[in-house]
Amino acid sequence: MSKGKSVFRCTECGADQPKWGGRCDSCGAWNSLVEEPVGKKAGRLEGWKETAAVPVQLSNLPTAGRDRWRTGLAEFDFVLGGGIVPGSVTLVGGEPGIGKSTLLMQCAARLESQGISTLYVSGEESPDQLRLRADRLEEDAGSIRVLGETRLESILHHATQLKSSVVLLDSVQTTYTEELEGAPGNVGQVRECAARLMRFAKESGPAVLLVGHVTKGGGIAGHRRHRPVLRRRDDARPPHPARRQEPLRLGR
Repeated sequence: MSKGKSVFRCTECGADQPKWGGRCDSCGAWNSLVEEPVGKKAGRLEGWKETAAVPVQLSNLPTAGRDRWRTGLAEFDFVLGGGIVPGSVTLVGGEPGIGKSTLLMQCAARLESQGISTLYVSGEESPDQLRLRADRLEEDAGSIRVLGETRLESILHHATQLKSSVVLLDSVQTTYTEELEGAPGNVGQVRECAARLMRFAKESGPAVLLVGHVTKGGGIAGHRRHRPVLRRRDDARPPHPARRQEPLRLGR
């Protein structure tokens, strides 16, 4: 059986090399090259395809701001500029164990109490574990729909079938797509999953909240290249906990 195509990617700068070496040719880092499979299973389509989106004149759009969904958690809503915007993508970052999952479950419970349908997807905890977490909250979280899944195609299918208004994904590092080879959490998987979730939010309308683990150094867990990959995808990234030297609103 022929071996699939792979490259050696630097975990410091993200540069690709065809062969392994002790030192990265681009940034000079030592012992930073990791082998990763590349290439989609299906070939890429050539040419330009027509999409459902069409150009619109700004003057033809309503001047009133789009309604936001308030969670009732004052600091969280403040960080988001007044609430969750339909069709937006938000990355919630923080060190492991700091309370990201609990915070998002509280948000989901508050939204459900207002009649806003949610889907809480966890790739790290089973539905039974999520139920135990919900029981510790002071919120009525019984109406939240939960899904223990890491395959992106399945997540998007269920979100579409349920017509969820808000999708909460915990976490993006555990999610993978079948269109790419490679383990969840590598650069290609994170980039593709984040891009497809963004397209799903913009085209279908639900708001998407992504959990991203942050290391002690302040970066998104995994390859350093994850940070620019994810920062390009989010519409608002509330700091959790507070990050130094960044002009962001802080939630206390």
